[in-house]
Amino acid sequence: MSEDTEARLTELETALAHQEQALHALNDVVTKQWDAIDRLKSEISRLQATKADAEDDHSQNGHSEPPPPHY
Repeated sequence: MSEDTEARLTELETALAHQEQALHALNDVVTKQWDAIDRLKSEISRLQATKADAEDDHSQNGHSEPPPPHY
C-alpha cells in the first residue's frame, strides 16, 4: 500500500472508532431516558389512582366541606 492510502485508511479507522464511541454514549443516554420515562409513567399512574380514590371518598361522604370560619 502506498503511504497516502495507508494514511487515509488510518484516518477512516479513527473516524469509525470515534463514531462507534459516540453511538454507544448516545445509546446509554437513550436507555437512561427510557428508564426515567417508565418510572415517571408509573408515578403518574399511581398519582391518578390516588386522586381517583380521594375523589371517590369525597363523593361517597355525601356532604361538601363546611365553609371557612370567616363566612
